[in-house]
Amino acid sequence: MNKKQIKETFKTYKVQLGAGTLAAVENELNRYVRTMAINCNNEHLKRLTPEFMWVALGRDVVIKTDEL
Repeated sequence: MNKKQIKETFKTYKVQLGAGTLAAVENELNRYVRTMAINCNNEHLKRLTPEFMWVALGRDVVIKTDEL
């Protein structure tokens, strides 16, 4: 998301952004994306695809025994 998209999203929901808030939102988004990249790295994932978004999100997938 870029600054314009962030501003438009808050504007859509009629929320005003105070001074410094946009920078804080950007910082939080950067931190979240960095965490996703670290999760992929920790699981030795070389390429993130839609099928492996659970890895980036840090979720565990339960494998049912009947699927094995």
